Amino acid sequence: MARGYLVAYNVAQAGGWALLLARLLLAPGKVKTGEIRLAYFLQFFALLEVIHSLLALLQWGGRFHVIAAVVAPIEEIQNSPCLVTLLGAWSLSEVIRYPQYVASILGTCPPWLTWARYSGFIVLYPIGFFSEMHLMYSALPFIRKENMYSSFFRWAPFGYHGFIMALLVIYPGFALFLYAHMLSQRRAKLRLTPERKRE
Repeated sequence: MARGYLVAYNVAQAGGWALLLARLLLAPGKVKTGEIRLAYFLQFFALLEVIHSLLALLQWGGRFHVIAAVVAPIEEIQNSPCLVTLLGAWSLSEVIRYPQYVASILGTCPPWLTWARYSGFIVLYPIGFFSEMHLMYSALPFIRKENMYSSFFRWAPFGYHGFIMALLVIYPGFALFLYAHMLSQRRAKLRLTPERKRE
C-alpha cells in the first residue's frame, strides 16, 4: 500500500510538471494564469514530501521521547527487563544500519549487509515497539504520582499522564503503518541487490 502510494505520488508529480513544461514550451515567453495555477497546485502538493519526512522525524521522536522523557527521569523503571530488550533492539539495528550506510556511500556494500539492513527490523522492530509500550505503561503510576511535566502541559486540557495514555492507544496503529512501510522498502531494496540482478 505504501509503495503504491509513493509510486502514484511521484508519477502524478512528474506528469504535472511535464504538463507545465510542455505548456511553457508551446507558448514561449508567455505565462498564463493556468500555468501559475498549475505550478501553485503542484508546489502545494509537494507539501506531502514534508509529511513523508515527518514520518522519519516521528520515528526518531518516539525513540527520543521514551529514553529522555520516560526512562531517564524515572529510576523505578530503569531495572525493567524491557529496557534491556529495548536498548538491545535499538543497538543491534543501528550496528547494522550505520555500517550499511557507510558501505553504500563508498560503493563497497556487500549484499549480505544490505540484506541484514533490510531484514533485521523484521524481528527487532516488534521487540523495540513492545518494549517501548511496556516501559511507557509501567511509567504511568510514577508519572501521575509526580505530576511530571505539569508546567509543560499547563496549556493543555490534559497532563502528561493523559498524553501517555493517548499515545498508548495510537502507538500500535502508527507502528503497524511504519512496519508495513519498512516491509515495502525491504522488497524494493532487496530486489535491487546484485544477486537479484543476476537471477
